[in-house]
Amino acid sequence: MPSNTILSYGFRCRKARTASVAKCDPLPHRWNTSSNGKRKSGNDCDIDSPKKFRGARTTLTKANVKENLYQGRNFKNILSTSVDDRIIGRNQHVKEIENFLQQHVSQCKAASMYVSGAPGTGKTLCLKKVAANNQDLADKATIIYVNCMTFKKAEAVYNQILSKLLESETCFPARIAIDKLRKVISSSHSMIVLIVDEIDQLECKGQEVLYTLFELPSIPRSKLILIGVANSLDLTDRSLPRLNKLDKYKPKLLHFPPYTKDEIISILENRISMIGGSDSTISLDKNAVEYCARKVSAVSGDIRKALDICRRAVEIVGEKVIPTSIENVNPNKSVRISDIAGVIAEVYGSRILPTFKNSSEPAIPLQQKLVVGALLLATKNIRGIKEITLAKLFESYRTVCKKRQIQAVYESEIANLCSLLEARGILRIKNNKEVRFSKVCLAINEAEVAIALKDQTLLSSILSDA
Repeated sequence: MPSNTILSYGFRCRKARTASVAKCDPLPHRWNTSSNGKRKSGNDCDIDSPKKFRGARTTLTKANVKENLYQGRNFKNILSTSVDDRIIGRNQHVKEIENFLQQHVSQCKAASMYVSGAPGTGKTLCLKKVAANNQDLADKATIIYVNCMTFKKAEAVYNQILSKLLESETCFPARIAIDKLRKVISSSHSMIVLIVDEIDQLECKGQEVLYTLFELPSIPRSKLILIGVANSLDLTDRSLPRLNKLDKYKPKLLHFPPYTKDEIISILENRISMIGGSDSTISLDKNAVEYCARKVSAVSGDIRKALDICRRAVEIVGEKVIPTSIENVNPNKSVRISDIAGVIAEVYGSRILPTFKNSSEPAIPLQQKLVVGALLLATKNIRGIKEITLAKLFESYRTVCKKRQIQAVYESEIANLCSLLEARGILRIKNNKEVRFSKVCLAINEAEVAIALKDQTLLSSILSDA
């Protein structure tokens, strides 16, 4: 490493073991130990006076290090999907959830609600905000949150809920657990608000677990308010038709639509305002923000995608401006439309077009083409459904192979074929504990499929079977 080069990360504020080298970390969040054993923060480092690092010809001060080397990291953190943000564009949904909870908690009346919407539309954020910010609700009810993605078996949800209610770990067989859960719910002195996220992961043969959960608010003296959250709009109609036969079982429905262009712009601008104009050497151009919002709203309306795209664009631009020497310490840069467009081409399925039009890669194997064709055929036969289970996909695939006298792979191998297609950016898989119930859908537009497969003849032949 040249003598006048400094690293942009990794300095620690501590006394050097040798007197000849001094290292320093301007990051305020690090804690260090001085020679007398007391802890001190990075801000307490003795770097207010200029110091030379390993023979550098230019001096480095606390001020210019803080302003020029580390703001790119802060900007990326602000654009993270994990940042707790204020709710934008969902005021009506928040109000509806609040009214539903306040009405039933104040009347000590059990009820259920099903919240649906595509990924990244603010479902979980709104529910958590309502639960966290409503002090009156917290005083009158016990609020429990469960995410079903972690369960290997659907029945495990009973013990998870029971453990949180009893505040101690439980491990009962399913039947005993549900009996105890009914007793706790009916004998509770306060209302219980149970939020079950990713509730569609509890789908199983006969839908016994889902029916049991949605029937809990209707048991005698029940104090439970159940809120199920999932992506599928028609879960209650498709998988739980019996709930609609009796009003006491029928949940209230609330749908979160995809974010619009204006809502995405507002959210991104709100995040950017959290940094401020003088806090970063990298900025996001207004036209770039609008371009990102237009593209994301047209494809999915997923705010997490928009944040990921902007953060990735900041990272790419940041790599170009990270100083390798003190002479190059303050190169102000802006994320422009071209940077956003490059990231979008990586994130979305439209990257298939440039990849496959002039690609020197081997063509997609026949079995993978048949799987894609079978998926298109299956979704075409079922109107309004864009995703199907692996089990249904295999049935469609086997029919396609049989008609063309092609040897079909075993059902256990269909998941591997789908994984390979997902790696190519053609399919998207939503995993389930039971592989057969994993959902599969296209990750690109149907118009792009023929270009990606490079086999319009085979695709047309398969679709003509409908």
